[in-house]
This record gives sequence, C-alpha cells and structure tokens, in this order.
Amino acid sequence: MSNLNLKLYLQKMKWSSDYSEAEPIHSKNYKSKNIRLTEKMIDDLHTQVLQTKGDWISFKINIVGENYYIYITLIFDDTDLATEIERILNRVMEVCESYFRNLQESDLKLTSNDIDLLNKIMNEDGYMIKAHQVEEWGVAEEIKQLLATQHIDFKAIQHYQSRFDGGLSGGAEDFLLFIGSSVLSGITWDVLKGILTNKLEDERTSIKATFIDNEKFKQLRKIIAERIKEDYRELVLTDFYKNENELICEFKIYEPTMRTIMILCDLEYQIKELKYERE
Repeated sequence: MSNLNLKLYLQKMKWSSDYSEAEPIHSKNYKSKNIRLTEKMIDDLHTQVLQTKGDWISFKINIVGENYYIYITLIFDDTDLATEIERILNRVMEVCESYFRNLQESDLKLTSNDIDLLNKIMNEDGYMIKAHQVEEWGVAEEIKQLLATQHIDFKAIQHYQSRFDGGLSGGAEDFLLFIGSSVLSGITWDVLKGILTNKLEDERTSIKATFIDNEKFKQLRKIIAERIKEDYRELVLTDFYKNENELICEFKIYEPTMRTIMILCDLEYQIKELKYERE
C-alpha cells in the first residue's frame, strides 16, 4: 500500500532570446491514500503526460517509504498562445484525473506515518550510502540487485528521480540507503565498498558512504526540529556525508509544502551552520 501525492505546474521560457525562465506556476494537486502502486505505474503516468504534452516536461519523483511525491512541470515558450497553453493544460489534467480514478485501493492500511522512517530503521550504528547518477537513471535498481546477490540487507531511506523530456532529454537519480553494522558482521566495509564502486561507479555515477552514529544522529535531528519549530518525525534525510572534518546533511519536509534544511556539523554532530529554505 502506498500514498501518492502529485503536484502539477506550468512554466514559461524565453527560448528565442536568452533562455530565461519564469518561476513555475502551481496549477493542481492530486492525492490518493492506501493504493496499490508500482514503479511501472509511475512510468505509465510519465508516458501518458509526455504523449499528451508532446515534449518539454519535467517529471520528478521522491519516494520515502510508501509515500510517493511526484512533481510534473509543463514547459511552454513565452510566445505560445494562452488558449493553446490552456488547452494542453486541461488535457494533461484530464490524464491525471483519469489516472487517479483508476488507482485501486489496497486491502492493507498504513499502520503509521512512514515519514518517520528513520526511527524505524536506524536502531544501530551503520553506514549511510548515497548513490548519485546524472544523465540517466537505474542506479537504484542496480544497487538493489547487487546487494541481493551478496545477501546484504539494507533499508532504503529516500529515492529521487528526475526526468526531463525536451530537446536533449535526460535525467538524474539519487538513492540513499542505510546498512547497519550488524549486517556487515560477515563482511568488512572495505570489501562492500569495493564491490559497489567496482561494479557501479563510473563517469556518470558516484557512490559515497559515511559511518553514522545512531544516537548522536537522532539527537541532532531533534535539535534541528526544535530550532526550526517542526516535528522531528517529519524530517526526511536526503543526504549525509563527511567532508574532511565536517559532517554535511540535508533534510526535507514534504507536507504541506516542500522545505529543505541544510546542516553543517562537526564530527561530534554539533551544529555549526543551519540553512532553512521553503520551495
């Protein structure tokens, strides 16, 4: 069972001059809870919207546990007629509305807010692994298959995928996962890192891993929430890595609007800088 949240935007660009772009205009929200959802069904939605618009769309997906957040931006030339933009927008909205009507409710119900995923899966120290892929996507599935062949259990924390269709199409993917220390009892971290980097790292894909202290991290998360006056359970980790003598982490809050919190800490998880942005 999954929850699906979709936000539809339109954006105008001046291609004839300096390629400048206006801020996306929010057009429509769609939500559905406790549904049967697969990655293929997400791909189908992308295909339907692309076929309806014709070209020039941005399709972004954030997956956190069983929550799916999709952001679709329809991109138009600044010289396009208002009537044509409205016609295409209405057709895309019809596609989205039909898609949501056809979603089937699951017999199972979400037992809790899976936004608090970190508290569920991080009950020990371990390694936070971030894979980043540019110009294409698929690294998340490759990692899942590779770890399965090594019989290594992991917990997915956040999966982000961006697709762009227009002119030269492309995309990007980020996959953040946690592997507990107890899982690695039969294999050293150096061996696992070698397996991941040798099989997956190339000019388009980078993999970084950082040891994370469970208790210190949980305390840090609560301190951050107190400072920004938010519920700590709403803070979703999207990045965590060590840079020389500092730790850098990023959190996002998805509801009701997306917000990003960037944190710079020392190696004892003491905050040195905090940046809070609303999108």
